[in-house]
Amino acid sequence: MTTIVYGGSLAALVACDQLTGAGHPVTLVTPTSRLGGHFAGERLGDARFDRGLVVFDFGEPNATGFPDPVTYDPDARNDGGRFGNLLASYTVSLGISIGRAPGFVMWSDGRLIPDFVCDARLEGVRALPSWLRAHARAELEAMLATDQHAQHVQRQHLAPRDDSASYEVASIANHGAVLHHSCFEPFARKVTGSPSSELLARHARSAWLPLFGTETLAAAFAGGDELLPEIPFHVVRGGAVADLVPAIVRRLEGSPLLTHIVRRACGVHADSAGIRVELDDGAVRGTRLIWGHDLEDLATITGNAPVAPVVRIPVVIVLALVSRAEMAAPDVGTVIVPDDQAMPFRITNQSANAGVPDEALVRLSVEWGGADAPADDDALLALTQAALARVGITTGDAGFVAHRIIRIRRALVLPSADNRDTIHDMRQRIDACGLPIVPVAPAAGFGVASLNDQIVQGMKAARLVFAATGRTVSQADGADGAGAVAA
Repeated sequence: MTTIVYGGSLAALVACDQLTGAGHPVTLVTPTSRLGGHFAGERLGDARFDRGLVVFDFGEPNATGFPDPVTYDPDARNDGGRFGNLLASYTVSLGISIGRAPGFVMWSDGRLIPDFVCDARLEGVRALPSWLRAHARAELEAMLATDQHAQHVQRQHLAPRDDSASYEVASIANHGAVLHHSCFEPFARKVTGSPSSELLARHARSAWLPLFGTETLAAAFAGGDELLPEIPFHVVRGGAVADLVPAIVRRLEGSPLLTHIVRRACGVHADSAGIRVELDDGAVRGTRLIWGHDLEDLATITGNAPVAPVVRIPVVIVLALVSRAEMAAPDVGTVIVPDDQAMPFRITNQSANAGVPDEALVRLSVEWGGADAPADDDALLALTQAALARVGITTGDAGFVAHRIIRIRRALVLPSADNRDTIHDMRQRIDACGLPIVPVAPAAGFGVASLNDQIVQGMKAARLVFAATGRTVSQADGADGAGAVAA
């Protein structure tokens, strides 16, 4: 009873690892030989890089117990965060050590302050310029006095399926217009290339945008001590999160239960065995198909081509090795730059995040919105070097020992209402085909392509296969790796 897994995404690899580790044969079909997708990272000489900032998000509600991955809901807001303990155990089972990344900082008015855009370091609002601080605080207090925050974040959680509010509406209702237009609107435009009025509030975190409660923000401005905890972002100690992919691949290569074929899928049909996938050269048969590739491709080969294109955000990433002697702030991990279109939106010292203070060549990644990055590589490098010096990461005359520019034309799915409707329509039509298909990774849902989400999706897909064959996974045994299967 072979399961077919199509796609080289991280979720697809995790599903293969879980299945083969439990004694289940798998045929992995990938359109190219590259495995891991975005999470495979890059190599620059001997140095392994993540493609920009890649982190585990082990948030406050995530640290209790080992929830069953089958309960994961791609349509629930940030549901991948519930599985922090399970993800940590799985990572350790691969022989990889993880640790907490330093708190993020933000470039504001010519200096670095605690970041409250991507992180939750709300003490940073008290370090804003005095004029901005005064106006934002006054507006928040007025909103609370008149209860003018109808789109309050708490009410969003009471109705988690409400997709209607734009980020602009929800942010102004919670944060006030002053703070929104000064910090959050510019960052939304830098990351997505679109105004926040086109982004859905419920999926704001897929563009790294926050949504705080009005009372919480007002207390932070007033100097209260009971602030939100920093988001406990975790990374791989001593390396890169991309180390996950070769670790999984090594385990798969050692399994006699895995067959790997590099071919493109061109059709999917019902079969006496369950399902048949037509390839550009031949076909494979199995009881079920775990689809870990683009949803549009699955829709097309099942005869359900999308009625409209899914809009994706272009991103440009500069990876660079810099001599430690030319680092002005070698201990700063991640810098968020919310405004200034002539600057990148995020700078990450991957060496500092990984807790490697003695690397002679420091690994830096600099992420630009596709609309802001110059098309000319030399101009982009000059701006990148100037930005690093301006925020105080490198010295003024620092150069790159080595670098690579990665231009990703279709990176992030824009969290817009049009994209949501297009994706939901494709999913419904594919489901209506009645084929035994389990979608993961880009095909799993809307705004669920994070590191947390992909690993949990792979685990869930494997357990759904087990359930279909009358087998179950013991959560106590399954938490530490591939999982033990009970008859």
